[in-house]
Amino acid sequence: MHLSRGIAVVAFIGSMRLYGYIDIVIGLVLLGGVGSVLFSNVLTAFLSRTGRYGTNTLILVGAFTGIIVVANVISFENSGRLDVTATNQFSLGNRTKDVLSNLSEDVRATAFYKDEEDTDRPEVAARRNKVLNTLEEFDSRTSKFTYRVIDPDLKPEIVSKFFGARPTGFVTETIVVEGMDSGEFDVLQPTDASFTELEQDLVTSTLVATGKEKKLIYFLSGHGERDINGPLSDGYAAVRSGLEGDNYRVEELFWDPTKADVEGTF
Repeated sequence: MHLSRGIAVVAFIGSMRLYGYIDIVIGLVLLGGVGSVLFSNVLTAFLSRTGRYGTNTLILVGAFTGIIVVANVISFENSGRLDVTATNQFSLGNRTKDVLSNLSEDVRATAFYKDEEDTDRPEVAARRNKVLNTLEEFDSRTSKFTYRVIDPDLKPEIVSKFFGARPTGFVTETIVVEGMDSGEFDVLQPTDASFTELEQDLVTSTLVATGKEKKLIYFLSGHGERDINGPLSDGYAAVRSGLEGDNYRVEELFWDPTKADVEGTF
């Protein structure tokens, strides 16, 4: 009983494999105990003609079971995903794979969406499915990338962590990528409303959150604009500080208007 149950668990239920091994050990111990107590009877049975046929059958069954167990263990340890769609919609690009395989810290993506049954607009449901499918592909590629789906109305404390006092209605369909060790996070800026470049957008946010890449913001100067290092009354120092706190790189772009510039403008 223990032996057969343990083999079945090891072969088909990866998350309970440890308990399956324990059952197999218990089964073997019990089988060995019975064999040692009834050794003479067991030996006689095995040496008989019927016993030899039974032994051969037992060996074949054991070999077949062993092959199944080994095959399933290998498949659980190397759980590759095969994309059979015509457009390879479930395949990741080489750059994405390279970024995910070289993550310097654990990364978690938080997608703010309502539950599927509460999503009544077809276009939102389609985007939600695309986001979840893409995040699942990232998650399956490495153990360092995980994701969660949060209903902003049900978890306002998570919303406030990333967005402060912003109303939850403005957070729906937003994706945040955060580095779990550094605490840095990036609010994903989709290339378009349909998420056609979602994979690349996620890669960019992942690089930003892990400190590998920072988005650059320029403040134009040379035309009487406020100084990005100036105090609160007449400068943008507070704005710069806030942007840098959100992991942006802030620089000044000096553009000196010359006579030639003016003459060349139409």
